[in-house]
Amino acid sequence: MSLNNRVWLDQLDDYPEVADCIRQSGNPHDALPSYEYLYKFKGKIPKELYAYYLRRLLQFNTANVSVEMRLKMLEDVDRNDIMFQEELEAVQGFGESITVFRGTSKDEELPGLSWSLKRHIAESSDFYRGRLFKATIPTSKILLYL
Repeated sequence: MSLNNRVWLDQLDDYPEVADCIRQSGNPHDALPSYEYLYKFKGKIPKELYAYYLRRLLQFNTANVSVEMRLKMLEDVDRNDIMFQEELEAVQGFGESITVFRGTSKDEELPGLSWSLKRHIAESSDFYRGRLFKATIPTSKILLYL
């Protein structure tokens, strides 16, 4: 089953405080308080509600949130719970593996989590500062596709 707006919205009625995770980071350069707030609810709220708000945080801001923290938050989150049906179908359409790109600064040794399907997008991103990573990965290893 894919992420369903009706499901998580119904669940939010029982756990309205979860929505406050978005407002926990008052500083756009430090999203960590929002992630830490949401993480306190992991395993205590329905998985669909947790996955929805984690998705929102990942889309909204990752400033000052380590790759390790984001991966920790994604542990035990099934991609069927965090992706909408059209995104799951897109991943299925990729075949067994896919080549992805990440533009970054020259000092980034271990690449982060956000990658692009298109090289020119990675090279034109705000994060591109002279280094381009390229990887071919099995589609079964995709954590989240937006």
